[in-house]
Amino acid sequence: MKQKAVSYVRVSSKEQKQEGYSIQAQKRLLRDFSEQNDITITKTFEDNETAKKAGREAFGQMIEYLENNPETTNILVEKTDRLYRNLKDYVKIDELGLTVFLVKENEKIGKEASSHQKLIHGIKVLMAKNYVDNLSEEVKKGNGEKLKLGVYPGSSIPIGYKLERIGEKSVPVVDEKNKNLAIKLFEYYSTGLYSLDSLIEKVKKENLLILSNLPSHSRLKTLTKSSTARIIHNPFYYGDFVWKGVLYKGTQEPLITKELWDKAQTVSNRLKKTPVPRYNTIPFTFKGLLTCGECGRSITAEKKVKPSGNEYTYYRCTKFKTNCEQKPVNENDIHKQIVDSLETFEIPKKTAEYVTEALKDSLKVKRSTEDKARELLVEQKALLEKRLD
Repeated sequence: MKQKAVSYVRVSSKEQKQEGYSIQAQKRLLRDFSEQNDITITKTFEDNETAKKAGREAFGQMIEYLENNPETTNILVEKTDRLYRNLKDYVKIDELGLTVFLVKENEKIGKEASSHQKLIHGIKVLMAKNYVDNLSEEVKKGNGEKLKLGVYPGSSIPIGYKLERIGEKSVPVVDEKNKNLAIKLFEYYSTGLYSLDSLIEKVKKENLLILSNLPSHSRLKTLTKSSTARIIHNPFYYGDFVWKGVLYKGTQEPLITKELWDKAQTVSNRLKKTPVPRYNTIPFTFKGLLTCGECGRSITAEKKVKPSGNEYTYYRCTKFKTNCEQKPVNENDIHKQIVDSLETFEIPKKTAEYVTEALKDSLKVKRSTEDKARELLVEQKALLEKRLD
């Protein structure tokens, strides 16, 4: 009876250029080995680690498959560092009691392997981990050098720029095909006349977003409110950039001025502070003060226009999840009832004096806040008039 095995192949973007490391070369090697040793490959798992896609999704899928298919007890792989990236990977495979065929190394590691074989194999796993750790250190070191020089070290750069190989480094340069999209987003938004939705609609109408013009490394598929907001808040466009939460002075060519970027931030902050009206925002006199006498639900208000053209305000029970039979009541009738009730009250002189002073203080606060609001409106009016001119 043939043995069953899965095959696992992995390559990083740099290694694809090296002879013998390509995905197809690994698959061909494992397929030939399985035929020569009477092994059936039930499934092949492939991890292609690139700058865009980090991690080993297929490795996790392979482990899950082997857990759910106990009749498959073998793994075919090119060599040790193709399969393991750390000790955690080694432990996962060892706990499942699987046999690993390291084809290029001519090794078979499983329950029947000698202690010496396992020792050598463990050393190779540690060497593979050391290689990964050293590679990570070199990447960090390279990024540190770029940061010192003001070069953005990331591979994901905003719309309006593209990565270009200069010497041994990939650096961001202006993307002539898409720079106008980024510039116009800032210019239109900084006027304060556009919300994010209307801004997106504006640039789309002007045909500034052409997906076929986007560079291959761009993650942008279309403009959304969130992606547009990220563009508006990105200091990359005036010459700086943020890396791991720290702002650096960049060397990339700016697309806009710092003044234009600051103006866009001012507009964004002002829009965030403007409350969005919700539900019933008309300032009815007794709104929020009354509850239904029959069912205890809250009372809502609405305006009614009679055929004569006269307008009246009515209050009615919301009747939320009740069978309340109360009918709407005219605001004038409620006002009369409240006045009649208040006429029976007598307020002591000291209390009246206290209330009078409190009302005066409240009036002062109200006037000061209204004056400030009026000044702000005057400034905004002057700004709009200037823009219209």
